[in-house]
Amino acid sequence: MTSREILPAVTVSNKEIFGPNIANETPFVQIPDWNSPVIYFVGRNGSGKTRAAKRIATKLNQGTPATVKMLSTDRLTGLVEQPRTSETTKRQLKGFAIDDADTRTTAKMQSSVSGTGLDDIYAITDRPEILIRVAAFMRRSLHRFVEMREVNGRIDPFIVTDEGEYSLLRDEGHGLREVLILLTATYRDDWKVFDCR
Repeated sequence: MTSREILPAVTVSNKEIFGPNIANETPFVQIPDWNSPVIYFVGRNGSGKTRAAKRIATKLNQGTPATVKMLSTDRLTGLVEQPRTSETTKRQLKGFAIDDADTRTTAKMQSSVSGTGLDDIYAITDRPEILIRVAAFMRRSLHRFVEMREVNGRIDPFIVTDEGEYSLLRDEGHGLREVLILLTATYRDDWKVFDCR
């Protein structure tokens, strides 16, 4: 099934992007059908790309289960350790609670509104078919294998290489965390479109 058969046409006006005082009534963007697998917004800073993407997401998600996933530039919030001065707190990030319903609900809400990746960590943990695809891609392309381990009731993602293993949260850089979140978002099937800024 193509996205053209799933998603309705959408139009966003200049007034919706730049406010009610704008004199120009013409559409800012029109997508009559979704026959292209990828649609890019290209333009300089301040040209309205992000606002247009948010308006499209809002319109497509109205009255239906969310079809558009927003992944913001802050998608790694909560997955990246902040610099700490005390050596005793340096390795405090030990994973994410597996059975904490409040944390999962918050993660899902944050993900739909601001696009954080914590919901994707839960998705890759709960849905083995996603983990298999992500792990296969990482093994094939990056010669790394990802394991979602459970340690003391917490999800603790590990990276395994031929040389050894280490924690994705505590011992890996920003880039591989990004790869994990973006691959998980790509392989999920509970939305038709995701917007990554």
